[in-house]
Amino acid sequence: MLMPNDDVEVLAAVRRYVVPERRYMKLHGWNIRHMDDRRRDEFGKSLTEAAVQASDKELIPLLNSDWRARLVAAWLVSMGGREEYRNLIKRLLLEGEGNNELKGFCFAVTSFGTRADAEILSVYLSESLSASKSLTAQDWALGGLLHLDERLATSYATPFIGNDGSWKKRAGVEVGPDVKNLMDFLSVFCEAYKVKSTDRRPGSSDDLLDAHSSWRPCRLPESWQVLTSEAVRKKLDSEVGELLDGCGLSQTEPLSVAACENCQSILFNTRPGVGDWGIADLSGCSGSRVEIRQSYAGIWECCAQHNCL
Repeated sequence: MLMPNDDVEVLAAVRRYVVPERRYMKLHGWNIRHMDDRRRDEFGKSLTEAAVQASDKELIPLLNSDWRARLVAAWLVSMGGREEYRNLIKRLLLEGEGNNELKGFCFAVTSFGTRADAEILSVYLSESLSASKSLTAQDWALGGLLHLDERLATSYATPFIGNDGSWKKRAGVEVGPDVKNLMDFLSVFCEAYKVKSTDRRPGSSDDLLDAHSSWRPCRLPESWQVLTSEAVRKKLDSEVGELLDGCGLSQTEPLSVAACENCQSILFNTRPGVGDWGIADLSGCSGSRVEIRQSYAGIWECCAQHNCL
């Protein structure tokens, strides 16, 4: 598991999707329910905007990071209606350990809303209850299963509930109403703000599995260092933004993630659709001051060839 400061691809995606509004804090409990109507509407719209914007190239690093990143990524998948992520989310759910990220995976599966998703939750519940794991994430799985049973007129939750159900045998108590009420509420919220249509072409489920399995952090070339201070990153965002405005690139929304130790060059991530990555020279010297590339591999080559001595 990678922490954001371990890799610039992860850091950029975390800064763009996880950090704003401390989004991750609002997605693993009743926090959305406790918002007033105005705040909930604002939050729902911001999630929708993020779900439309997020690319597979950003979601894959998030799903390789810590629980905060994985939780938010799961919600972006849900809000974007990205059912092509079903098999990847299934694998992460069945292999996962952390309660908070598992809540996100349970909700994502529930949001897809099919019998296949009910079967995934059933398998997860059967395996996790028999393994005597914490019941925190299982609440979300069982709530999702009860929600899907009502929606699909099925009975996937039956083996888990009642006096003879595996839930009571494990927890010592029968299933309370909260486990379903929470998932009902979150599902209504998701449906209200979910992306209804998009020009995005869904990726292949198998391709996404392969992309997640094969993704590896890529160490920065020599002389480049990750920026670990958010205060420094924000200051540089502003400086890079001013430079880009002067170059006619006002829509890039730069997020600074690394700097050259030997000069004033900054590696930054751009808003999806503008490019992907860029290098800005903040020294004020004449000549080319901005490089934009369409991939991290492309900008990595620019970093490797960077010569400021």
